[in-house]
Amino acid sequence: SPEPALVVNVPTEPYRYDDPDEYRLEPHGTLPYDWTRKDG
Repeated sequence: SPEPALVVNVPTEPYRYDDPDEYRLEPHGTLPYDWTRKDG
């Protein structure tokens, strides 16, 4: 679309730095996904 988009994040709870509610995985190790390009 030629129209600009706006993304607004409005959390309902404050972020707890000592006990975060997220986890992150290495993209090239533990995820069963092939990251190679399909177009060449």
